[in-house]
Amino acid sequence: MRSYRLALGLILLGGLTATASADDVGCATNPHVVDTCFIVHGRLTFYANMRLYLWPVGTHRMLGIEYPPEVNEEDLPLPANIEKAISTPTDSGASVDVFGDFRVCPFTRDHPGKLRYVCIDRASHLVVRPPSQNR
Repeated sequence: MRSYRLALGLILLGGLTATASADDVGCATNPHVVDTCFIVHGRLTFYANMRLYLWPVGTHRMLGIEYPPEVNEEDLPLPANIEKAISTPTDSGASVDVFGDFRVCPFTRDHPGKLRYVCIDRASHLVVRPPSQNR
């Protein structure tokens, strides 16, 4: 009976592991990722320099959605649902704010007071809003 439970547990564990790795098709496998990916609830928006930044709600931090300057690479690919959300037109022609839950993978270590560069592996619960006035 004990070996039956052990075998069943190993089979279930193997299935869960396979599912987790099959879902990891975004930027999590990028060779420049330096730490574990994590979930951030925040606002994604373009700023005046035409770069994407992610503000984790409730913090004073910003995350840069790009490769760090020392990496000589092209633009990062974004998940399709984010591409669609950020290209939503507005009446004024300005870019939109996209709120949601973003799974990000860091390209740089976390240093308080410094911009941390990340890629967005996936996003969910996206809400598109007109840009805020106080940026």
